Amino acid sequence: MITVEGLIAEIQQRVENYNNNDYPLNKRAVANCDLLDSHNHILAEDIVSPFSVPRQNLSAMDGYAIAKSSKLLVDTTITIIGESQAGSPYNGD
Repeated sequence: MITVEGLIAEIQQRVENYNNNDYPLNKRAVANCDLLDSHNHILAEDIVSPFSVPRQNLSAMDGYAIAKSSKLLVDTTITIIGESQAGSPYNGD
């Protein structure tokens, strides 16, 4: 079994090899294309929403979300503080 640190090192090495040798993304051209023609293309930059979605304190899907700005470290424990269900949003209790 590989450790988290070992996995991170392996991923970093593979990315470095990819960028330097195989098919470097940083040498590919940036082009505009219609959304319907964008299959098998790679975004040139991240898409970031200018506001939180949804704007209300509700959820319509099952799952968990962690903010991109969160500074999570290896072995970080995330505490579940509540539950939201259809028709009864989480109210902080």
